[in-house]
Amino acid sequence: MGSIAAAINLIVTIAGFRAIGLTIRRLPLFVWMVLVTQVLILLDLPALNASLSMLLIDRLMNGDFFVTETGGSALLWQHFFWAFGHPEVYIVVLPAFGMISEVIPVFSRKVIYGYEFVAASTVAIAVLSFLVWAHHMFAVGLGHSIDVVFAIGSMLIAVPTGVKIFNWIATMWGGSIRFTSSMLFATGFLVMFTIGGLSGISFAAFPIDWQVTDTYYLVAHLDYVLFGGTVFAIFAGVYYWFPKISGRMLPGRLGKIHFWLMLMGFNMTFMVQHFMGLIGMPRRVFTYPDLPGRS
Repeated sequence: MGSIAAAINLIVTIAGFRAIGLTIRRLPLFVWMVLVTQVLILLDLPALNASLSMLLIDRLMNGDFFVTETGGSALLWQHFFWAFGHPEVYIVVLPAFGMISEVIPVFSRKVIYGYEFVAASTVAIAVLSFLVWAHHMFAVGLGHSIDVVFAIGSMLIAVPTGVKIFNWIATMWGGSIRFTSSMLFATGFLVMFTIGGLSGISFAAFPIDWQVTDTYYLVAHLDYVLFGGTVFAIFAGVYYWFPKISGRMLPGRLGKIHFWLMLMGFNMTFMVQHFMGLIGMPRRVFTYPDLPGRS
């Protein structure tokens, strides 16, 4: 409820309290991303609230929504949760996209390439994010036709995301790039998020998903998107905005050491998990099985 109230507050602020002459087509891209994120929250969080209310009724009032023994459906819980859970991914990552869209033009000394495309692709991501939740459920046996529909939707959502990647690269191309701490984290974001996005597209092919679901391949994908993506972008934003907020510069040398240690540690931790998952290592286990090829 608090998140929904905050979303209404920000939407009204952006829609009705902009500076005079600041049209919607001239908004900073960070503000665009925040606006779309708040719309996602407004539409998405009620699904979570409804499912949690139903779960509470099941637990405390002997309801029958999700309890299979009394005629409920555990699969219904998955539908409710992932109807919330997939747009939630973009609620987390869209503000990070906005930070990157502010940092890269400044340290490339160029205007953002394709402002309209970056803004429009954000809206496309928001719409498509509500149409792909069941790609998290390919392994539950929804049926071939349903799997195909959600596989197509999952591949389509990669298009507007890819548009952003190419826009950011095109902005850097030919620019006078200054690799400050902020720009290093923004560049790291581009590479790490692209790796995570490519592994995500592999999940859209549901025969592949059947093999790697609930393995460490999924864990690696998630961390490359949310940590390699969102956290790297947040640090890019911190190094960029901290001097503007505080009037004090952060140490550039320490910032670059921070970036390289974090980049190496991140990849040493999570890159290997792709291969662990591909050979069958399941997640959420307390011991290791005797996998083929293990010496």
